[in-house]
Amino acid sequence: MVNIVFVKCNNIINITINFGLLNERVLTLVITEDKLKTIPPLWLCYVSSLFLTDDTSDMHFNDTYRDRVIYIKKICKNTYITEHFIVEVIDIADISDILSTDTYIEENLHLIKEITLISPNLFYELIEDKFSNIERLLMRCEMTVEKIRALNKIIPEDFPRDLYNIIYMQIV
Repeated sequence: MVNIVFVKCNNIINITINFGLLNERVLTLVITEDKLKTIPPLWLCYVSSLFLTDDTSDMHFNDTYRDRVIYIKKICKNTYITEHFIVEVIDIADISDILSTDTYIEENLHLIKEITLISPNLFYELIEDKFSNIERLLMRCEMTVEKIRALNKIIPEDFPRDLYNIIYMQIV
């Protein structure tokens, strides 16, 4: 089972690829997003990882692990995606801003090509799940806007602002 972790800081992406528990091969790459796009298997894994990560904008500190973590869903045996988010520990000491050389990347390209890509059905499932989440969020936003419009129609302009804020907080 391959485990790939992407950590992006500005335009630099740190990639750690663990090729399995028994075969302790670990490959670490530090590349730009533009360079990543030139390696299709890795680029697809990166895009998939964005869909699988709960909050792509932040790493959280977890007291249990005493380290930074992200919350992810995993692809199991390329047949299904875990239902719930699980913790993935990120060792920030391993994060670098020194880019991997093109030679190093070329030397390890055969390992990258060994990665079993996400099946198209699972990828479509990820996309559908994200669309559903976006639709739910948009619907909530639309409902909130409608409530605010209704509130603004029934409350006069000279209404005290502090009372308006209390009513606003109750309906939103």
